Amino acid sequence: MKHRGGITVFLALILSILSAFIITLAGACRRYVSKSEAVLAMDNAVKSCFAEYNRELFEKYHILLIDSSYKSHEKGKERISDHFTLYMENGMSTNELCYVQIGDCENATELNNKYLYEAGVRYAKETGGIDERLTGSGDDAYFITYLLKVCTDDGDMEYMLYGFDSDEENRRLAAEDYGNEEDRGDVTYEQYLCSRLEDEGILLIRRRFGELVSRRMREGDSPGFDLDECYHTVTFTATLAGQNTGEYSIEREYSYDISGI
Repeated sequence: MKHRGGITVFLALILSILSAFIITLAGACRRYVSKSEAVLAMDNAVKSCFAEYNRELFEKYHILLIDSSYKSHEKGKERISDHFTLYMENGMSTNELCYVQIGDCENATELNNKYLYEAGVRYAKETGGIDERLTGSGDDAYFITYLLKVCTDDGDMEYMLYGFDSDEENRRLAAEDYGNEEDRGDVTYEQYLCSRLEDEGILLIRRRFGELVSRRMREGDSPGFDLDECYHTVTFTATLAGQNTGEYSIEREYSYDISGI
């Protein structure tokens, strides 16, 4: 009679251990699912932000940039943060978004429009090589070739040489320098422009190209366009609170891959 309750006690102990293990495992699973959801939402939110590149800029110049004005007059990293926050909140059900930080960003004008230059060089290399009217063979020649492909509006190329706000004034100066038929011989106007572009300093050409892009975009559907507030690389940090996890942070740096432009 003394040992009748032994099995019951033994089973109770085993069940209590199993229950504790199952509860612990369930909690760990909830935390894992919660964090997995946050990671997925973070990745989708970042990609959604970068999917909002300025279409007009890409179609005209084959350049991928987040235009933080989003075709309005207000601009800045806070605008990107607002879009990112919306995408994050819509992508989660078991996490609370505490706050968002947009950290290091690289805009289009850094290092003398380096990103624009590299995108132009890449595009020229992938679409037929250096224009036959040019004499150079390096990246600068590829960039000028790119300009010859994309600067197709009347006055664009002349702006690259003179930089006046008036297209009419730029064309007038170019025609004046081109000279009369007797002086220019067999050189066509296009050949003359190509030669002049090659003679200009490439850093000046890069700067003027950025200015030209801004002018043309503002004349189109992007009145608040500003290359200083257009980004090709952004670091996103989201601080969240999940189920039984406390606060934790996820960071992502994302940038456009210009190899396919």
